Amino acid sequence: MFCKNCGSEVNDAAVACLKCGADPKKGNSYCAACGVEVNENQVVCLKCGSKISTASTGGFGNSFGGFKRCAEGKLIAGVCSGIGKMWNVTPWLIRAAFIFLPVWPVWLVIYVVLAGKPIE
Repeated sequence: MFCKNCGSEVNDAAVACLKCGADPKKGNSYCAACGVEVNENQVVCLKCGSKISTASTGGFGNSFGGFKRCAEGKLIAGVCSGIGKMWNVTPWLIRAAFIFLPVWPVWLVIYVVLAGKPIE
């Protein structure tokens, strides 16, 4: 296996890359199967054909698969920051929608579903 952060070869059971110190399974700069540098928008490696990452299908994807809470701009839980980052809008617009429209239960559901996932 290759580190998806720096492209160096690592053991399949490694929790950290010895070259860059990052989690070798996280990142989107290199193919984990062959170590070739990839574009962040690629879904398959052009060299070996391996799947690079889950393509965003818009919205929240399957079971919130493409959605992550975001620490950048976070006020409470990172939900609005994550939605803002995913849709490329300011988190304040998302917060205003949750406050002024009767959709705050949606925020609560998203928070509960993603509570176990780390904030990125």
